[in-house]
Amino acid sequence: MTDLPECLSGKGSVFDREKFLAVVQYEVLIFQEYIDTTSLDKGPSRIPGLKRIECRLDPSPATNIIGNRLTLVMDDGRKLDFLVTGENDFRTTGGIYS
Repeated sequence: MTDLPECLSGKGSVFDREKFLAVVQYEVLIFQEYIDTTSLDKGPSRIPGLKRIECRLDPSPATNIIGNRLTLVMDDGRKLDFLVTGENDFRTTGGIYS
């Protein structure tokens, strides 16, 4: 089972290491996976599993940077690294950090 406990959106900046690339509107979706389990004393319950983070950017960074690892700096200063895997296709490479 999966929940969407957090959705972050706003205006941020995309960087290739130290080089500024673009100002974008972003939407970061954080999905929490849960594992259904049963114990003899408590019965059915759910325990948290892995988190999955998805990123949507508008406008998309240029297509000539496919394969590059970029960093989104969100409006609150937190950061998220991602790979450009195609036009409007991004894969996060870790969690959100400061």
